Amino acid sequence: MCIFLSDLVLGSHFIPRKGNQQLGQEPKKLVIMSVWMDVESTKFDLVAYKLSFELPLLGMVKDNATVAENKDNLGKILDVYKVRLRELKLGRRQLPLADMHHVPVIQYLIGTISKDAFNSHPRVRVWCV
Repeated sequence: MCIFLSDLVLGSHFIPRKGNQQLGQEPKKLVIMSVWMDVESTKFDLVAYKLSFELPLLGMVKDNATVAENKDNLGKILDVYKVRLRELKLGRRQLPLADMHHVPVIQYLIGTISKDAFNSHPRVRVWCV
């Protein structure tokens, strides 16, 4: 079992449990999932969390330059996600662990002015819903 405290990621690579298909059992799928979990934590999160902290939560003043820069960066990252999502089946019954990592910050950002970045990427928007 590996535990990464920063994301509270629990992954059982070595002790497969019946019914737990979040990581999958096939080595190729496990590698792909690990790569996307890494992309999420090193690329997406950096931009998404900067935006989430800059956008007003409790009436605080935002830094417009930082918001504009990170909205542009988010759009570039979502361009990469759009290409990746073309290869995946939308509407699948399983929600992989890498997808679940995105849920909290995406749900927050969709409720802010950053929703335009998601709306301009229809495939990503469908994936987020």
